[in-house]
Amino acid sequence: MNQTFVCCSTYHIYLAILEAYKYKKMGYESKLVFITDKIVEGEKLIHKLEKIDAFKTVIPIKGYSILKDLKKRVGIFNYIFNRASALKEVMEAENPQLLEYEEFFSNSELNLFEINRTRAYFIIKYPNNFMRMHEDGLSAYHKKLSYTRIFNRKYITRYPLLKGHDKQVKEFLVQFPEKIYDKVLKDKVRKLDVNLLENGLTEQEKIKIVSIFLDDYPIVDFEKRALIITQPLSELDFMSESEKINLYKDMITDAINDNCKVYIKTHPRERTDYKLVFGDSVIVMPKLFPLEVFNLSKAFNFEKGYTYHSSALGNLKYINKKIFYDKMGNDAYNLISNN
Repeated sequence: MNQTFVCCSTYHIYLAILEAYKYKKMGYESKLVFITDKIVEGEKLIHKLEKIDAFKTVIPIKGYSILKDLKKRVGIFNYIFNRASALKEVMEAENPQLLEYEEFFSNSELNLFEINRTRAYFIIKYPNNFMRMHEDGLSAYHKKLSYTRIFNRKYITRYPLLKGHDKQVKEFLVQFPEKIYDKVLKDKVRKLDVNLLENGLTEQEKIKIVSIFLDDYPIVDFEKRALIITQPLSELDFMSESEKINLYKDMITDAINDNCKVYIKTHPRERTDYKLVFGDSVIVMPKLFPLEVFNLSKAFNFEKGYTYHSSALGNLKYINKKIFYDKMGNDAYNLISNN
């Protein structure tokens, strides 16, 4: 069946590309709905994604910015008692292109990835479609809806439950099904074999994917390399800016002491200018690419990989030593190493 992928991160987009190529070989068509306002300068990816032949059409929309003040926009009464219809009206008013592709959407399977309020539109609009959710990092393994929220949304606001709990969501794709403990999600779990999807690509498809995200970026200029994956720790008030800088300074020092050239992959939602902070001691890579692209070639190998809290490091194949600086990060490593 034809496929619609609704994405808001580079990791979502990477998985959507892999799956769209798979479905294309089966004779099906895929469209990508890209929610651009989750990441800074997300619009810059649109032209690059249009170059790839995995998707028939790339449809950029706004979601987070227009739903941020939904209560204020629609009024308290509508927010409590008519939230579903109010959200649908706001999404279509701000994104008329959604109506342009209504026929295709209604006759396709919907891949909603992380199902939050920006995806609620599709659950409300297309109640009879087959829908699936994909894992979104470590949070996928800790999902659970409270009974209060379930009751409130089912019987008072009559709003989608979200997080994969809605009856339209038939599948939840995760890399490690045995690690899912949520009772509702457990019945929907299916294996997400990213390695199988990557191996299913032709060499030409791999080259296309790497080129749209990295162009001619000189990632292989140094023989011994270390990769530091940063997170928006200060932007989310998890720690201060100075604490974050010191954390990554420790990682850089460790890597340099091991004679590694240090590459920093900045999180798309970060505001820190690491080149300004660390100067020529590091190479700062582009923000807008999914790290999993490195899995498409052994040329993207690193001696060491560092992170504080990023499951992306666990997903990478060609890193000799992975170093996590927090408990959640160690959980990510354990997920990978125990399977």
